[in-house]
Amino acid sequence: MNSLLRVLTEKRKKELYEIKHSHPLKYPEVYIPFDLYYIFRSKPALPSKLYRPSEPIRPSSPRKPLTDIPKPVHFISIAIILLMIVGIVKASQFSLAFLVVFIAIFFLTIPVSIYYLPHIKEQEKYANELNKYKKELERYDVEKERYLINLAEYEKNIVKINAEIAKIQSVENTVNHRKKLFKEKFNHPFDKFTQQYSTEIKKGVSEPLFYRYMKTQLNKSNTTCDWMIFENGKVLKTSEDDAYYPDYVVVCDNLIIDIEIDEPYVYDNKKPIHYQYSSINKNGTVFKSIDEERDTFFTDNNWCVIRFAEEQIFKEPYKCFLLVKKIAESIISCKELPDFENEKDFCVLPVNKWSETEAQQMAADDYRDTYINAIFDSL
Repeated sequence: MNSLLRVLTEKRKKELYEIKHSHPLKYPEVYIPFDLYYIFRSKPALPSKLYRPSEPIRPSSPRKPLTDIPKPVHFISIAIILLMIVGIVKASQFSLAFLVVFIAIFFLTIPVSIYYLPHIKEQEKYANELNKYKKELERYDVEKERYLINLAEYEKNIVKINAEIAKIQSVENTVNHRKKLFKEKFNHPFDKFTQQYSTEIKKGVSEPLFYRYMKTQLNKSNTTCDWMIFENGKVLKTSEDDAYYPDYVVVCDNLIIDIEIDEPYVYDNKKPIHYQYSSINKNGTVFKSIDEERDTFFTDNNWCVIRFAEEQIFKEPYKCFLLVKKIAESIISCKELPDFENEKDFCVLPVNKWSETEAQQMAADDYRDTYINAIFDSL
């Protein structure tokens, strides 16, 4: 059952990917591990199904012949037999009159036999079927008695089974089941993560601002899990020299979220970054992010990834904070996975992800300057 669920979950994940990438991408982008899809589709195992006993079928009585053997036929037959006996005895007293009568009676036996013999066979068949029916009826009575005993036992057990199923399928038990799976799947969250400050890794303007803003808001708000935020760290890919450097990492219990704030271009040299591109396959146009390989690396290692456009951080910092908090607490609660593909689930105003050409134009227009100087509330 679990393997079937994993196949169905994988299929659903591919469907979501195709839906998401069948049109231009938008911020915020949310990517979650396959294991989370599996966990939130998983339900506690139910007891074996109890089958209602089958009621035996009462045998049908054989069909009685439509007519009995006619009584005149009996008398004629007896008369023929007697006359034949008399004919044999009286053979020495032969006369023409007797011969005529004897011949007439002999030819009369032909239609009598044609009519009489089928009735005999039909009666014999009916007698055999009646005997068989009586035996089957005896067997049916025994099976019926056994069925009634089994039915009473079934009805008593089905009440217990239904009560047990209701308890197993309760919200509380389902949540506990998912939390157990979550603990098993996400039991080594820091395997590839190390804190390491590095001046070589250049950060954008918004990263340190939103980091401080997140910490301030978490200290003021009620949360359902233990939060930690790491501003400087790296995630090893293959070696110390091959690593990713998240903008910052949010940890809620065993859930790790890579928070990325995407700028359309590098401020100093105007180089386009974090853009999307399109390609065509058998299903039509597919839109992909230049960062897809990186995002896949994190989700394959059971990290979540949330990408904001830099513009969103500057214009709606509190809503961005609420989104991170909502996603983390929804996952940790194990009650319901948010519909990440439904924009109305996001309180942050969506921003279209830019193409490389659009990023070049934004750089030429100094687009980032239009919001970087905006007021950053609640700092």
